[in-house]
Amino acid sequence: MQLFISSLFIALTVNIMPWQVEVALRDLILSDYAKKNNVNTSALTQSEIRDIILGAEITPPSQQRQQIAEIEKQVIFFLLLVGNIIQLYFSLMTSIDFVT
Repeated sequence: MQLFISSLFIALTVNIMPWQVEVALRDLILSDYAKKNNVNTSALTQSEIRDIILGAEITPPSQQRQQIAEIEKQVIFFLLLVGNIIQLYFSLMTSIDFVT
């Protein structure tokens, strides 16, 4: 009976160890990414974590925020430009006397 318990314990230990190694490697990869890109690992989404572990090229969140801010600036500029064009159009239309 003692041998059976010992072999069961060894079998459980062998089954647990690969999982522990997998978790340790995941944590190591994520901490390395976080250090290189100056991000907090808890701020990463599950899809970002998957992409990082699988080695996919992803944009760090800080660069994504910069790109979003740049796009927002361009949208605001465009909307202001369109607004000025519309305002100019209406001011021209009201200053023209149409002959009826």
